Amino acid sequence: MEHQEAAMCGVIGKGVVLAVSLLMLPACGNKDDAGKDLDQNQNQNETVLIDSEGLAGSRYYRKLDPQGEVLPVQSASWSCVLDQRSGLIWETKSAEVGLQHSGNTYSWFDPDVAGKEREQGRKNGGECSQSECDTLAYQNSLNGSKICGRVNWRVPSRAELKSLVEKDKAQSKPMVNGFFFANTLPEGYWSKNSYQDYKVYAWGVLFSNGREGYGYKSSSLHLRLVSDSDDILAQKASETQ
Repeated sequence: MEHQEAAMCGVIGKGVVLAVSLLMLPACGNKDDAGKDLDQNQNQNETVLIDSEGLAGSRYYRKLDPQGEVLPVQSASWSCVLDQRSGLIWETKSAEVGLQHSGNTYSWFDPDVAGKEREQGRKNGGECSQSECDTLAYQNSLNGSKICGRVNWRVPSRAELKSLVEKDKAQSKPMVNGFFFANTLPEGYWSKNSYQDYKVYAWGVLFSNGREGYGYKSSSLHLRLVSDSDDILAQKASETQ
């Protein structure tokens, strides 16, 4: 296992500079489809106790199954999380090595950014499994897998990503609802937004302290994609309350 430093720096307030140390994990093979299906079937009927985080988060979060259907809050296995406040659907992260492994990291890359080539970021600059390791490649891979029946997964905006921060968790890390967003690391996650004054940087959020920061697009940070919900799913989710 290799431990590397990746700079994600930003001025927050006056003179506060953020830096994140990322855990870089090696890629390895994944289960065959038969084994994966067996695990999913076994987990579908398992439940977990609803702790204080689960009780608080259940006011607005809903768990979704691999097809995007709403699950009971006590379900032990889920694939996505619907935030009823924003109508956004978030992918979950896994402790198992694979496409959605929590330890995967990615460089920031978007060839549609106008300007100099280096402002588009860097291709395949992270360490991950089952895709090339940049934000665009991961987005394409997750859309190809049709997680939760969605094919419109994208990198979140700064505001969308910051909406996951739980401010009342200042004494614990990561600053996110751990009941719904298990396997989140107290480290940096990319947003889609370039730093306006110097576009070789992009914005992200540090879930160790809930603050925003910016870092070189060639750096390796984590990534959690988001998808837009629809009226039918929103109605189903409201009926489970």
